[in-house]
Amino acid sequence: MKSKKRSLRSSSRMSRIDSDSFTPQTSKQTRSTTDMDYSQTYEQAEQHFSNQQHDEVDRLTRILIDLDPYRTEAWELISRNYLRLGHYNESIQCWEEVVKLKPNEVGVYYAQLWLYLLHEGMNEAEKLQASQRLMDKIRTLFPNDESTPYGDALIYGLTASEYDRAIDILKEIDYYKQWESPTVCYDKEEVREALRRIYQRKAYSYLHHSPREDQYVAASREGLYEAITYMQLAKEYADNEEVRAVHEQEIAAMIDMKDVMFNWQKFIYVTFLLIRPFLQGDMFLQIAIILLALVFFKLCWEPGWKINYGRVPGKPYKKWWHIVFVTELIILGGISLERFL
Repeated sequence: MKSKKRSLRSSSRMSRIDSDSFTPQTSKQTRSTTDMDYSQTYEQAEQHFSNQQHDEVDRLTRILIDLDPYRTEAWELISRNYLRLGHYNESIQCWEEVVKLKPNEVGVYYAQLWLYLLHEGMNEAEKLQASQRLMDKIRTLFPNDESTPYGDALIYGLTASEYDRAIDILKEIDYYKQWESPTVCYDKEEVREALRRIYQRKAYSYLHHSPREDQYVAASREGLYEAITYMQLAKEYADNEEVRAVHEQEIAAMIDMKDVMFNWQKFIYVTFLLIRPFLQGDMFLQIAIILLALVFFKLCWEPGWKINYGRVPGKPYKKWWHIVFVTELIILGGISLERFL
């Protein structure tokens, strides 16, 4: 049985329409020359796409469309080129030409679903409406299609914010290797890419965007821990070093956010422990607090210490809540020393 897989990642794996069926009056010699020119030009365009020479890709794909507008390779490639450039409307318009040429191939509709979900110019409600309408169309045209759980999972996780539901479906697909079946319209890379994006979205769901600082901040320390956990899962599903590096930067930013968050519960508890010996008149504890204040002061402010909370040598540790804590220790130590003398 012929595979129905369709991907925006590489059109070289996509099945091609036989242009002969659209040019019945063309001689074999003319067709042979045209096919050779088409193949050579297409290979050049693919090479430019790999080298991210987008202008050349645009120029060559337009030549290909002029040579034979009934073959889908050029439409697929120019759609992918627009997608990489972030021109989502143009990418969808070109892919609609692929759908017109292959209306009976279910894979082209799932590729179109990805385009809707990746569209950064559409809000979540518009994405949800467009993607659900497309899935309804798929169910109508292909009632026996076995890929609908995959399509539903994409919608759940990438626009409907039902992350756990989407992850459960995709993890089951990945666990049982359902992408190996020739009757489905997705492959292993697409399933893992979907999981990566959904884990990333779930991580950011524990944060909220602050317009004033133009950055994400955490409402609670527990939520920040969850965000870091899910971002680490997203990193595990990254398929190249560039994407992994992006997730590492996101995780590092979240860890920095965790370090500067002020923990009021711990602050009040430590304050109580520090004040109690002064209230009870315990001299030994007062002396211990003075020594502890000096140690923390050296750890936090002297650049040359090797023990510097995991930081690179020579870089002082100056988190503001640590500075508050050290200042409190110094004040209490000073009061204790004054009483002692």
